[in-house]
Amino acid sequence: MGAEEHREAAASEPAAFHVIIVSTSRSDRSDRSGPLIQQSLEAAGHRVVGRDILPDDQAAVRARLEALRAQGAVEAVILSGGTGLSVRDRTYEAVVEVLDKELVGFGELFRRLSYDEIGSAAVMSRATAGLSGRMFVFALPGSPAACRLALDAIILPEIHHMLYELRKEGPSAPADLPGVVAPTAPQAEAPQGDLAAAGDRRGLVVDVQEEPEPQPQQAPPVDDEPEPLAPWQQTLAELDPDWKRSDCPPLPPALAGNSALCNVLDTAMQRGSLVHQGQRYGLYGFPDLLRASSKVLLVGPGEPFGAVLALHRHPRRVGVLCRWGQALPGWPNTGNDPARVGQEVTGRPYPDEGQLFAIETDRISVLDGTRVLSWDGKRAREEGSPASALASLALRWSSR
Repeated sequence: MGAEEHREAAASEPAAFHVIIVSTSRSDRSDRSGPLIQQSLEAAGHRVVGRDILPDDQAAVRARLEALRAQGAVEAVILSGGTGLSVRDRTYEAVVEVLDKELVGFGELFRRLSYDEIGSAAVMSRATAGLSGRMFVFALPGSPAACRLALDAIILPEIHHMLYELRKEGPSAPADLPGVVAPTAPQAEAPQGDLAAAGDRRGLVVDVQEEPEPQPQQAPPVDDEPEPLAPWQQTLAELDPDWKRSDCPPLPPALAGNSALCNVLDTAMQRGSLVHQGQRYGLYGFPDLLRASSKVLLVGPGEPFGAVLALHRHPRRVGVLCRWGQALPGWPNTGNDPARVGQEVTGRPYPDEGQLFAIETDRISVLDGTRVLSWDGKRAREEGSPASALASLALRWSSR
């Protein structure tokens, strides 16, 4: 089947898009590219499930793309802005970090079409596209004219064909997981025991199945038996047995001025509070403070940038540090030695100087002057200013 047949076969399938405007100066009122992109997509029969305006910050853009990929509800993302040559233009860098496959032909074709309209200045555009997991990502310039060109000449004519190539392979799980082979036909149920423990059921044919041994009759469940508490719920009970699903305190000044962080916290559907050692902290539930599977951030004062702790990762220590290693609520003092803590977390010491900024399950963040670097045991990666790094961490922790 050729390209035209593929387009025809997928022509009736709408796509779920998310639009991201990358700009420090634009707002909902002044932005023209976002509405243009949304109107063009919807006029072509597609759905726009969300629209954001993010600052010119590589870490924040990357974190948003990672969150959308993890959620799995978006099939294509269109970014507008930050693809030029100025110091603040970092959209290309953020996008390529999350791509599994870069569609280099998109940028080549876009610049060729742009040349017909703006001449040799088209060479300065770093527009690109690619595939991140099962999600297409298109990075376009910020001007409405450039967005319209990319949509009309490339994206809208080809998105059906591109999605067809993915959809015809079936759902992404478990085939996309490394080392896992998705079954292509119904398989006989594997017997329990040593063979099942070996984990290799490919090609297994069971000719004779023994009668299962009778199992002792289970007692009926007790309706009023309480469900076991999740680790984060146990942690809350230990920190403050009287914690509340209400009365969330205002953010401390060090955090209230961080607009990117506030945007993340605003998406919490339920908020609460606790008091620990005389200090009030806010609780932010994603989506709520009821389910054991919720993501819960504890947020409160702490010098110099405030405290943010991912309670749902407990007993693993995940959070932004107060006073360079002093204890967070329920968290012993880590000290301020990036080399030692890096060795403990990643297996390799952090190689440079700096002050410990945050700890995650598999990496640490270190403040080096006015910028934050993350260390995963292999390489240091720039995460931006402390404010943007803190917001990116909060977004990542609340999305997974």
